[in-house]
Amino acid sequence: YVRRLADTLPAMIWLTDAAGQCLYLNQQWYDYTGQTEAEGRGLGWLTAVHPDDAPAASTIFFDASARQASFSLLYRLRRQDGRYRWAVDTGQPRFNRDGQFDGFVGTVFDIHEQKRAEQALQRLTTNLRTARDQAQLLNAELQASNEQLRRTNVDLDNFIYTASHDLKAPITNIEGLLNHLRDQLPPAHPLTQEAAPLLGMMQGAVERFQRTLAHLSDVTKLQKEQGQPVAQVDLAAVVADVQLDLRPLLTATAGTVEVELAACSTVSFSPKNLRSVVYNLLSNALKYRAPGRPARVRLSCRQEDTYLVMSVQDNGLGLDASQQAELFTMFRRFHVGVEGSGIGLY
Repeated sequence: YVRRLADTLPAMIWLTDAAGQCLYLNQQWYDYTGQTEAEGRGLGWLTAVHPDDAPAASTIFFDASARQASFSLLYRLRRQDGRYRWAVDTGQPRFNRDGQFDGFVGTVFDIHEQKRAEQALQRLTTNLRTARDQAQLLNAELQASNEQLRRTNVDLDNFIYTASHDLKAPITNIEGLLNHLRDQLPPAHPLTQEAAPLLGMMQGAVERFQRTLAHLSDVTKLQKEQGQPVAQVDLAAVVADVQLDLRPLLTATAGTVEVELAACSTVSFSPKNLRSVVYNLLSNALKYRAPGRPARVRLSCRQEDTYLVMSVQDNGLGLDASQQAELFTMFRRFHVGVEGSGIGLY
């Protein structure tokens, strides 16, 4: 009755004697492995274990038998279709009424899907650990690059400040000497007439140098103004205010600005920086107009996903495709016939 009951259980059940010889395997074992009773009994059950796993399985089994202790082991078991699947084999020692060791009783369960899932999880864990290590390495490299960039910016700021500060006094002295020389020359003296063009060129050179120093100071201010607080800004109001400032330039160029901002009534940006962006884009579009035709500028805004994209189009001199990569480079100018510093778009 017990054997018939064991044959109906959803597990492979086995029984050994004290010497480790298999005395009984239930029907589930034979149905699963395709072995006959003669093939499975004794130590024949080991022939159904994968050749790579059988030595370890045998060692663990007989070591537990010598210690008369319970055991659990994993191995790949050959199914009747010839495929090997992972199984867990658990044994418990049996003792008779006199307390003598009589062998083991145990069960075998197919855990192939569970084992495959564990292996997949291990691979995923390994991949995640590798990705984490790579991310940490990249983050460390990024932090080092940011720190180097920060030091470079500090050095640049210090250089610009020192250069603009230390050069102001000499150029002011030169300008004072020029003015003094001009005042000392008698208006009717022939030398005055001959020197006038030269003095004019010298004065122009001084003024250009002073503008360069002012531009250097502007760069320092731009660096310090990064990180301005962000607020909800009325873009149309900013554009209208900029247009008022550009009215003389619009008049001089017979220019017009078409504005289409229905999709971007408000933007999240630094108010001061936004005004600077709009001013420089519009003023450049007007300054770099094509000769012989009125300037036409169109400013529009559209939404793309979570971003607002502002566009400025004009009918001016334009840029070659090869120049666009340098458009926002400091002190970079592409048209020499127009007054400018090359820092507006920077």
